[in-house]
Amino acid sequence: MVRLWIAAPHLRLGAAAIDLLILYAIAWVTESSAELFNTRGDEVLAVLPGFLYFWLLHARWGQTVGKRIVGIMVVSPHTGLPPSLRSSAIRAGFSVGIPLIPMFGWLIGLIDKFHLFLNGRRQCYHDKFADTVVVLVPPKAATT
Repeated sequence: MVRLWIAAPHLRLGAAAIDLLILYAIAWVTESSAELFNTRGDEVLAVLPGFLYFWLLHARWGQTVGKRIVGIMVVSPHTGLPPSLRSSAIRAGFSVGIPLIPMFGWLIGLIDKFHLFLNGRRQCYHDKFADTVVVLVPPKAATT
Protein backbone atom coordinates (compact mmCIF):
# COMPACT_ATOMS: atom_id res chain seq x y z
CA MET A 1 0.00 0.00 0.00
CA VAL A 2 1.23 3.47 -0.90
CA ARG A 3 1.39 6.09 1.87
CA LEU A 4 -0.32 9.29 0.64
CA TRP A 5 -0.93 12.61 2.40
CA ILE A 6 -4.37 13.83 1.35
CA ALA A 7 -4.47 17.49 0.25
CA ALA A 8 -6.44 19.96 2.37
CA PRO A 9 -9.58 21.51 0.82
CA HIS A 10 -8.10 25.04 0.87
CA LEU A 11 -5.19 23.86 -1.32
CA ARG A 12 -7.60 22.31 -3.80
CA LEU A 13 -9.63 25.53 -3.85
CA GLY A 14 -6.50 27.62 -4.46
CA ALA A 15 -5.40 25.36 -7.32
CA ALA A 16 -8.90 25.48 -8.82
CA ALA A 17 -8.92 29.29 -8.70
CA ILE A 18 -5.59 29.48 -10.55
CA ASP A 19 -6.72 26.93 -13.15
CA LEU A 20 -10.01 28.77 -13.67
CA LEU A 21 -8.17 32.01 -14.43
CA ILE A 22 -6.06 30.20 -17.01
CA LEU A 23 -9.10 28.46 -18.51
CA TYR A 24 -11.14 31.66 -18.67
CA ALA A 25 -8.36 33.26 -20.69
CA ILE A 26 -8.16 30.25 -23.02
CA ALA A 27 -11.96 30.05 -23.37
CA TRP A 28 -12.20 33.77 -24.11
CA VAL A 29 -9.64 33.50 -26.91
CA THR A 30 -11.28 30.35 -28.29
CA GLU A 31 -14.80 31.76 -28.16
CA SER A 32 -13.71 35.10 -29.63
CA SER A 33 -12.00 33.31 -32.49
CA ALA A 34 -15.06 31.15 -33.13
CA GLU A 35 -17.32 34.21 -33.20
CA LEU A 36 -14.92 36.03 -35.50
CA PHE A 37 -15.29 33.24 -38.03
CA ASN A 38 -19.03 32.90 -37.27
CA THR A 39 -18.57 29.26 -36.30
CA ARG A 40 -21.50 27.26 -34.96
CA GLY A 41 -20.92 25.33 -31.75
CA ASP A 42 -18.58 27.91 -30.26
CA GLU A 43 -19.59 26.78 -26.75
CA VAL A 44 -18.20 23.33 -27.48
CA LEU A 45 -15.03 24.88 -28.84
CA ALA A 46 -14.70 26.91 -25.64
CA VAL A 47 -15.05 23.76 -23.46
CA LEU A 48 -12.70 21.52 -25.43
CA PRO A 49 -9.49 23.27 -24.32
CA GLY A 50 -10.58 22.89 -20.67
CA PHE A 51 -11.13 19.18 -21.12
CA LEU A 52 -7.75 18.77 -22.83
CA TYR A 53 -6.03 20.90 -20.16
CA PHE A 54 -7.24 18.73 -17.27
CA TRP A 55 -7.10 15.41 -19.12
CA LEU A 56 -3.60 15.61 -20.53
CA LEU A 57 -1.89 17.43 -17.65
CA HIS A 58 -3.35 15.07 -15.04
CA ALA A 59 -2.48 11.99 -17.10
CA ARG A 60 1.10 13.11 -17.76
CA TRP A 61 2.16 14.81 -14.52
CA GLY A 62 -0.79 14.50 -12.15
CA GLN A 63 -0.79 18.28 -11.94
CA THR A 64 -2.26 21.29 -13.65
CA VAL A 65 -0.53 24.66 -13.38
CA GLY A 66 -2.66 25.51 -10.34
CA LYS A 67 -1.88 22.24 -8.58
CA ARG A 68 1.84 22.63 -9.29
CA ILE A 69 1.84 26.13 -7.76
CA VAL A 70 0.11 25.03 -4.53
CA GLY A 71 2.02 21.73 -4.26
CA ILE A 72 -0.66 19.10 -4.78
CA MET A 73 -1.25 16.41 -7.38
CA VAL A 74 -3.81 13.87 -8.59
CA VAL A 75 -2.78 10.23 -8.22
CA SER A 76 -4.12 6.72 -8.28
CA PRO A 77 -4.67 5.65 -4.66
CA HIS A 78 -3.31 2.21 -5.54
CA THR A 79 0.03 3.24 -7.04
CA GLY A 80 0.65 6.83 -5.97
CA LEU A 81 1.38 7.63 -9.64
CA PRO A 82 -0.47 10.04 -11.93
CA PRO A 83 -3.78 8.61 -13.16
CA SER A 84 -4.13 6.72 -16.42
CA LEU A 85 -5.39 8.39 -19.58
CA ARG A 86 -8.77 6.73 -18.96
CA SER A 87 -9.06 7.89 -15.33
CA SER A 88 -7.92 11.37 -16.29
CA ALA A 89 -10.50 11.50 -19.09
CA ILE A 90 -13.30 10.46 -16.71
CA ARG A 91 -12.20 13.08 -14.18
CA ALA A 92 -11.88 15.84 -16.78
CA GLY A 93 -15.12 14.91 -18.54
CA PHE A 94 -17.08 15.06 -15.30
CA SER A 95 -15.53 18.35 -14.17
CA VAL A 96 -15.87 20.13 -17.50
CA GLY A 97 -19.02 18.45 -18.80
CA ILE A 98 -21.34 18.62 -15.79
CA PRO A 99 -21.71 22.43 -15.86
CA LEU A 100 -23.04 22.12 -19.43
CA ILE A 101 -26.20 20.32 -18.26
CA PRO A 102 -29.06 22.82 -18.63
CA MET A 103 -30.65 24.08 -15.40
CA PHE A 104 -29.08 21.52 -13.05
CA GLY A 105 -25.41 21.47 -14.05
CA TRP A 106 -24.42 24.08 -11.49
CA LEU A 107 -26.22 22.17 -8.73
CA ILE A 108 -24.59 18.85 -9.62
CA GLY A 109 -21.22 20.61 -9.71
CA LEU A 110 -21.86 22.12 -6.29
CA ILE A 111 -22.84 18.74 -4.83
CA ASP A 112 -19.69 17.25 -6.37
CA LYS A 113 -17.48 19.82 -4.64
CA PHE A 114 -19.37 19.64 -1.33
CA HIS A 115 -18.75 15.88 -1.17
CA LEU A 116 -15.10 16.78 -0.55
CA PHE A 117 -16.02 17.49 3.09
CA LEU A 118 -18.00 14.28 3.64
CA ASN A 119 -15.31 11.59 3.48
CA GLY A 120 -11.89 10.93 4.96
CA ARG A 121 -10.11 10.82 1.61
CA ARG A 122 -11.55 14.23 0.70
CA GLN A 123 -12.77 12.90 -2.64
CA CYS A 124 -15.27 14.71 -4.81
CA TYR A 125 -17.51 12.56 -6.97
CA HIS A 126 -15.24 13.13 -9.97
CA ASP A 127 -12.40 11.64 -7.87
CA LYS A 128 -14.51 8.62 -6.91
CA PHE A 129 -15.69 7.96 -10.49
CA ALA A 130 -12.11 8.18 -11.78
CA ASP A 131 -10.58 6.33 -8.79
CA THR A 132 -8.20 9.18 -7.94
CA VAL A 133 -7.17 11.16 -4.88
CA VAL A 134 -5.55 14.58 -4.55
CA VAL A 135 -2.44 14.51 -2.38
CA LEU A 136 0.42 16.70 -1.27
CA VAL A 137 3.40 16.43 -3.59
CA PRO A 138 5.95 14.24 -1.83
CA PRO A 139 9.25 15.95 -1.02
CA LYS A 140 12.12 15.13 -3.34
CA ALA A 141 14.57 12.59 -1.98
CA ALA A 142 17.77 14.20 -0.79
CA THR A 143 20.70 13.55 -3.07
CA THR A 144 24.26 13.57 -1.83
